[in-house]
Amino acid sequence: MKKATFLLLSIFVLLLAGCEKDPEDIAHTSEDTTAAPYVLQTDPADRSQSVNCVGFVETSEGCYYGWNRITNDKNGGGNFIYFCPRGEATWYPLCSKPNCQHKNKDCNACIGDGSFGYYDGALYTTEDSIGSISVLKMNLDGTDHQVVANVKLKQRGGYEWAFHHGKFLLRSNNFNFQIEEMPDYLITMDLADDSQTEPLAEYLQTEKLPVLFFSYYKDKVYGCGVNNDPSLTELDLATGKVNKRDVGEITGLYATDSTLYYYLPEESEVDGKKLEAGFWEYDLENETAKYCGLPVEGIAWATYDEDYIYANQSDEFDGEHILYILSRDYKLLDQIVLKERCFFAAAASDRLYFETNNITKLENYYVDKSQIGSGNLQLIPMDVVG
Repeated sequence: MKKATFLLLSIFVLLLAGCEKDPEDIAHTSEDTTAAPYVLQTDPADRSQSVNCVGFVETSEGCYYGWNRITNDKNGGGNFIYFCPRGEATWYPLCSKPNCQHKNKDCNACIGDGSFGYYDGALYTTEDSIGSISVLKMNLDGTDHQVVANVKLKQRGGYEWAFHHGKFLLRSNNFNFQIEEMPDYLITMDLADDSQTEPLAEYLQTEKLPVLFFSYYKDKVYGCGVNNDPSLTELDLATGKVNKRDVGEITGLYATDSTLYYYLPEESEVDGKKLEAGFWEYDLENETAKYCGLPVEGIAWATYDEDYIYANQSDEFDGEHILYILSRDYKLLDQIVLKERCFFAAAASDRLYFETNNITKLENYYVDKSQIGSGNLQLIPMDVVG
């Protein structure tokens, strides 16, 4: 299942990697143009519902992108953050170190094996060590990495973590490791004051929670069942309340205050009732589900943002496939053919980003969202520095 992992904001100055230009030469701010500065309508810390890559954050100044790369250097590779100034088509490593090759952990853009996110004008990432996970904070230009907290791991086994809504979330994921005698637990850390809490601790110690982090909205975390479990679990980080709803094995979810929007790729049966394949809406107040149709056959999964639904014909990397773009009222607006090993990575406010699954070379493309509906969508190649 696609996992999304999270986000950021604010004024930003970026140096071309390995060059000795003064920051003022390449700063991308409102002073460079007579046009009004772009204003993102939502907090970057909350924009985590339309991400299918290692990490992605959009701010008013541009987008940050996480790429998992492997290099030939000793101790090389890991996840690296790249930045694309708004309006440009180039990814720059988030590093200004002179002569840096951007290939190992000495690079400011390297974030090891962790994901990254945004809160209050800074980027946050993690560093995994024996017995604990460190939370690191850095400036938006990649400088000044500081450990702000160490979260001690209570047991062996698997873990998953994410940044969202000003919080760092860490939960045990022993389901995949089949360590049945060990309880699940969830830790949240408030990035504003580094305080750690364990909501749901009592619940998780008495019941295995077979879910993976799947989608986030404000203080709500959603997880889907695995291995034919049709339940959708909602964890309220503010109250500790847990809700489970049997909706079928879904492969796409978008949450609001009043409604859950999701996609069911195959006909499913829940409590003896057959659920048709297609798009569904769940009314949270009335606790009722409504079937919304299937405008295109053969969709494997769907991703949502405020404006559109992105429905992929395949959940495999191999072979050419189609990404369909639907309106939020489920009408087919456009489509684009994706070449082999190319996948939809993230939706920004003005672009859709695509990545080719290549661990040695970053191949990235975008589609201008203003062209949706033209019937002539094109993957526009992006340059990569470093």
